[in-house]
Amino acid sequence: MKSKNIFFSCILLLCMMSFSAQNIHAQAMKSINYQAVARDAGGLALANKTIGVRLAIRSGSSTGTVQYAETQVVSTNAYGLYTLKIGKGSILAGSFSAIPWVNGNQWLEIEVDVNGGSNYLPAGASELLTVPYALYAETSGSGGGQGATGPTGLQGATGSAGPAGPQGPAGLDGMNGVNGLNGLNGQPGPTGPTGTPGNNGIGIQGATGPTGATGLTGPTGPAGFSGVNGTNNALVKFTSGNTVGDSQVFDNGTSVGFNTTTPDKSAIVDMSSNNQGVLFPRLTEDERDSIKNPALGLMIINTSTSCINMWTGSTWKQACFECAFNPPVATNNGPVCKGASIKLFATTIPNASYSWTGPNGFVSNQQNPVITNASLVNKGDYQVVASVGGCSANPSVTSVNVSSISSISFSNSPANIDMRQSVVFSPSITSGVTYNWLFTSANPASSTAMNPSVVWNTSGSYGVSLTVTELGCSYTTNTTVTVNHVNTTVTLNSTSTGSTGTIQSFTVPAGITSLTIEAWGAQGGQGTSYTQYTPGKGAYMKGDFVVTPGQVLKVLVGQLGPSGTNDGGGGGGSFVVTNSNNPLIIAGGGGGSSYSGSGSDAVTTNNANPGVNGGSGGSGGGGGSSAGCSGAGGGFSSDGGNGPSCGSSCNGGKAFLNGGDGGCTVSSCTGGFGGGGGTHGGGWGGGGGGGYSGGGASTSSQYGGGGGGSYNSGTNQTNTPGVKTGDGKVTITY
Repeated sequence: MKSKNIFFSCILLLCMMSFSAQNIHAQAMKSINYQAVARDAGGLALANKTIGVRLAIRSGSSTGTVQYAETQVVSTNAYGLYTLKIGKGSILAGSFSAIPWVNGNQWLEIEVDVNGGSNYLPAGASELLTVPYALYAETSGSGGGQGATGPTGLQGATGSAGPAGPQGPAGLDGMNGVNGLNGLNGQPGPTGPTGTPGNNGIGIQGATGPTGATGLTGPTGPAGFSGVNGTNNALVKFTSGNTVGDSQVFDNGTSVGFNTTTPDKSAIVDMSSNNQGVLFPRLTEDERDSIKNPALGLMIINTSTSCINMWTGSTWKQACFECAFNPPVATNNGPVCKGASIKLFATTIPNASYSWTGPNGFVSNQQNPVITNASLVNKGDYQVVASVGGCSANPSVTSVNVSSISSISFSNSPANIDMRQSVVFSPSITSGVTYNWLFTSANPASSTAMNPSVVWNTSGSYGVSLTVTELGCSYTTNTTVTVNHVNTTVTLNSTSTGSTGTIQSFTVPAGITSLTIEAWGAQGGQGTSYTQYTPGKGAYMKGDFVVTPGQVLKVLVGQLGPSGTNDGGGGGGSFVVTNSNNPLIIAGGGGGSSYSGSGSDAVTTNNANPGVNGGSGGSGGGGGSSAGCSGAGGGFSSDGGNGPSCGSSCNGGKAFLNGGDGGCTVSSCTGGFGGGGGTHGGGWGGGGGGGYSGGGASTSSQYGGGGGGSYNSGTNQTNTPGVKTGDGKVTITY
């Protein structure tokens, strides 16, 4: 594996400026000198001015990770020049001594506030390059101090010396002659004490002094140890107690390499390793706190927190290689309705820049971006990253929910609506929403069901509204439906024949507020032996009436007047009244015929017809009168008169309020139910017809009875006299 070269250009610059060569290994680097000229926006030097400076050392590039950051306040000179020491300012991040110079490629970033505050503006960034300095290996240099010289051994006998002449100037050294025989070695003197080893260092060699006079040649000492062959430029180290060899330090005069013989030319020191790093002292937090009088900037690795700690002069600060600010909190205005705007929010971090990403390729560098006309493609998670000074916080995420609906419609079944018919409505969205239906004049008027069933009881045009809601977003659609008028007709006929019957009831259906009622009175009875004389016919009455749902009406349907041999009884009237006996519509019955005269038809007026040459007809709801043998017709409120003058009583018809029975006699010839007057049947004259007012009876056997009167309190009336033959009838249409 190729080794990694680690450049400590800034550290070596610091060493060269701040320390001597002999203690480079004994102390940690403390600062770097820095000089620059401060200029204003026009390029003019800012002379004699106090400015604020923020410095950061980044790894890898000018925008790389911040390893160390500080601020300083300095003053410029008359030429705008300012000088500072990097590492001596107010620390913002990291530790100067913890800068990973071993990784190489460190950059210095400068920011300046020319007003001396903290509103810094960029002033440039550049890579930290090396400067030359001398470094001597920590194990090399001079040896320890020389110990005391031991005593000189005994000298051999000296020959006789001639008288010494005056000493002349020293001549040039001649060539060495042949060594003479070695003299006997003298006894070695005692060894002096060993001196204290001196510090290793690098001394500058002084100039060579003049050569002194050659002394007498002493005896040759024992042979020394053999020298060693070393690598050029490599510093030596002791490999054992008495041998030396190459160390890991290489000095080519320009750069120093540790564990490399080819230090990079751009670095004053190049450390190479593929399996080792550089370590600070490692202490627990308790061990750190036990340090007495820590120096400003003292750094350790805190093994309790796995962070780098630095003493700031009053407290320990730590750098854990994380951003010194909390990530922003991301939120949004959701859930968002389709077509509305998505608003994203990030809490404010001073001097931070923001980077948003999200669904559908969304990116933004705004703190609080807005996405207009939202749709389902914008639904999902949005992430924001805040950065300050090159340090990026962990991402913060917010989830945006967008409504899936933008419109709503519905249909109804059946498509063509008839009144009183159940109609089921179906929306176009069948899940994930809530429903709110409104129906004008319908039953029910509202519903929260998905598929409500409603009924309109009257025809017309009615509004229908549907609102659906999803995620707080509501969408409404309105329409108008047409309800067709469909008539329902109830026909009520007579329930029996003769003088008695049943008063029926009719209950107004739910939702019905108006009725059309038609009533026909019954025809009078006819003498079977004299068919050329006809009985009177019943009246026809029609009108519209306002009612209330659930209201009960009483209905009496008139019956045909019975026929005798010579004459017939009066026909019964048909009545429709409220349950509290307020008349709505009444159709009078016809008078019975006799063997020599026809009966009178029922009329549409309140007052009834009199009998032919007989008793007067009733008025205002009263019964008719009888002056002869036949009975008169009964009215609404009072009975018809009796006809007792012929030996056999022929009673008048009963009023509606009294039950509405037909008049009776001892024979079988009676009046019709509905107040028809009775007759003898054997030639005593026709009975009067029943109705709102009863018809009068004839005065003798030769004449027919009078027709009954009618009543109508409705609107849109159609009233016709003398139209109904046979029994009466009532129809109710709604």
